[in-house]
Formats: sequence, C-alpha cells, structure tokens
Amino acid sequence: MSAFARLARSFRLTSPFRRAATADLKRGLTQREFVVHYQPKVEITGGQVMGVEALVRWNHPQRGLILPAEFLPTAAEAPSLLAELTAQVLETALNDCASWRDRGLELSLAVNIATEVLLERPLIGLVEGALRANRIAPSWLTLELTEGALSEREAEVTRTLKGLRGLGVSLSIDDFGTGHSSLARVRALPLNELKVDRSFIAGIANDTRDIGIARHVIELGLELGMQVVAEGVEDKPTLEVLRSLGCTMAQGFYISPPLAEDQLRRWLASQPLGPLPPSSRDSPS
Repeated sequence: MSAFARLARSFRLTSPFRRAATADLKRGLTQREFVVHYQPKVEITGGQVMGVEALVRWNHPQRGLILPAEFLPTAAEAPSLLAELTAQVLETALNDCASWRDRGLELSLAVNIATEVLLERPLIGLVEGALRANRIAPSWLTLELTEGALSEREAEVTRTLKGLRGLGVSLSIDDFGTGHSSLARVRALPLNELKVDRSFIAGIANDTRDIGIARHVIELGLELGMQVVAEGVEDKPTLEVLRSLGCTMAQGFYISPPLAEDQLRRWLASQPLGPLPPSSRDSPS
C-alpha cells in the first residue's frame, strides 16, 4: 500500500463529507489554486545547493494555504484527480525551473510521483511533454517514488521506471526504510538516489541506535552507487553526524523550510550553487 493510500485510510471521511471534499478538490484543480513551494537540498561537505524538491500546497480561497496532509487523502481516493494534481505540479515546477534558468540560476528539480500515478497514467509521455515544453534537459529532473511503489505490480513499475530512465531523468526512493522492499528489488531497478526517512534521522545526534540504523542505510545507498539524501535535518549536530557518516546531501528546516518561488530566489542569492548533473546543459530538442 502506498503512502497516499495509507493517508487516505487514516483520514477516512463519511460519505457526504467525502463527496464535498472531492468536489472542492476538483474545483480547486479547475481553478488552478494549487501552488508549489521548494525545499533546498545541499551537499553536506561543501554546503552547495544541489537542487530543490517541489512540494505542493493548496491556496484555498476561504481557508488559505493548506498543507498536503489535508488534501492528499482525498486525491488518493480519486486517481484521476491525483493524476491531474501531479500533472499541474510537474508543469508548474518545470516552468519555474525554466524561469530560473533564463535568469541564469540553474537548479535541478525533484518532483514526487504517487504510486497511483506511476501505475495508472501514461507517465512517460507526461514527463517527456513537460520537459520539452519548457526546454528542460531531462537530467535536471528527479522523480521521487515512495518505497512502497516498488512492491506493487512489479513488472509494470519496472517497465515504467526503465522508460523514465530512458528519457534521461533521475529516479529516487523517498522515505527509504519505512517500506518492505528487498535489497534485490532495489538493486534491480534503475535508481539514482536514496532518501533516508526522517524517522531515522531525528535522533542520531543523541541515540547510538539511531546512528547505527542511519549508518547502515547510508552505506547501503553508497555501495549501490546512489546519492544519499537525509530528510528532516533540524539542527547542526544532526548535520555534523551525517557528515561523519558519509551522507551525500541533506534537506530540512535547519537548512531551509519550504519556500515560495520568490522567497527561494531571494534565499539563493546568498547561497553557493553546486554543479548540475552531467549533460544537464543540453536541452531536449
């Protein structure tokens, strides 16, 4: 079961409220009320900004800015709405990425892809079209998948992931360690990045057991030739422990909270930028 499906089950609504929530979500998508904030990812050793993760928010006309935990459960129960939400986030994020490039600010971009979208939507065509429309090189884009996605309809998932890698985009396992994917399954897939779940990061500055778990996951990712990103880094001691463990990149409130697009540009003005992935300067034809 995917993370979105688990959220949907935990936030199950009675039928009248569910119908109202679904109708409101559909209206919000039609009115394009969803906005994207961005959380930076930095290289731990040198502190350079290596890219940003796109995080969706709902700019609701009555309720203000709504975080995804409130509306993703509703979207997860209506696959067509979840697919449309994903398409809008991808379109907005790549459009912003193109705007940054045109301003001389080159950043790689990560976008989350729900299991339901990975399995049910012609995702390869969607990604290829969005990249081409914004003249963004595929190597600038990373698609983040939940670990649970790897265990559902394996043949279809593998075929889709290989197709996406064929485009030149990177693939990341999000929230690694919270699912039940086998090492053999992880090794068999064309993955580039492993994101260590925040639950394994929160206590590493004070708990030797958490350090042991984090070390194991980081070493696993590095041995498989992946970039390793620690999520939920909230303070300097945690960052220092991650540096000592050889973790590649970090993301969290200690570095920066998620920022609106204009806030991100102001924040980046005082930050060193890291190199883009190889061949990233070649835009798709």
